Amino acid sequence: MDKSYSEKISRRLWNLPDKGEAESRREETFIDDIVQKDHLEARCWRL
Repeated sequence: MDKSYSEKISRRLWNLPDKGEAESRREETFIDDIVQKDHLEARCWRL
């Protein structure tokens, strides 16, 4: 069975040595976005 191109890319990227660091940055950005959204919603509701 031939693997799809996207699956091959996913496997290659998953095994990169800096994968953990990249994932950590993504999580930090996600948390920052959540905090910013909460802050903006709170300010909008006060107006």
